[in-house]
Amino acid sequence: MQAGARVETRFLFWGNLNFYNLPGFDLFSFGSAYNQQGQEISQGGLNFSNLAIDMSFNPEKTSDSSFNFNISQIIFDISNSLARSNSLYSHFPLKLNQMVQVNEKSMPADLGYISIDAPLAQDTLTYPWFGLEFGLNLGSLGALAAKTDLAAKVLAVWGANSKDQKVFVGIKLPGANGGKKEFDIQGFIKLTIKGIEFTVTNDTTYLLKFNSIALNVFSVSFPRYGQTNLLLFGDPSGKDRETLGWYGAYVNKKE
Repeated sequence: MQAGARVETRFLFWGNLNFYNLPGFDLFSFGSAYNQQGQEISQGGLNFSNLAIDMSFNPEKTSDSSFNFNISQIIFDISNSLARSNSLYSHFPLKLNQMVQVNEKSMPADLGYISIDAPLAQDTLTYPWFGLEFGLNLGSLGALAAKTDLAAKVLAVWGANSKDQKVFVGIKLPGANGGKKEFDIQGFIKLTIKGIEFTVTNDTTYLLKFNSIALNVFSVSFPRYGQTNLLLFGDPSGKDRETLGWYGAYVNKKE
């Protein structure tokens, strides 16, 4: 080793991430459950391995050292993980893709995510923050386009440098550009959405609502009158985590 050369090493960790159950909407899902007295009634968590802390230091000056929290190679083992029984993950067909770590300048909107209204106290994020990225298969367009699935992404974010519960939930729509609430169906045909909202009733019925949707063809929207909403839902019983249900509602507002 040359004089003055820095030594670099890596520490690897494995275990379970135990996420807090946010009252009213269990977004992060994986973790232990507690009763009203604060007693743990079931253990859970998100099993992981290959979480790294990289260390660099000058052997001639031990005070000259740096540490970097590195999740680039983290691996999650869903088969050995346990989500709470009333959580979003247990009742909505999400598939965990990866954990997200960003640089100091990036926010979810910079990654193409649109904020979803939810029964959570969402707040403006500050660096550093981390997120769990989930895949959501919306089905296909059938005969309207090539037989490819519409795959959206849902991002559950928490701030890591605050005593407050700074959280964010967003969605990236397939084919959407610049975080717009729309996606292409076939070039000149777009599906536009006015608002996106997560709701939960009876603790286990999670709904993702696409409010005021319309087909936009050459700047003309259909339907021209009224309002169309789409409701996406999973299995409230939690037995089927693969299937996404759709329900559409149209209200004719033409006078």
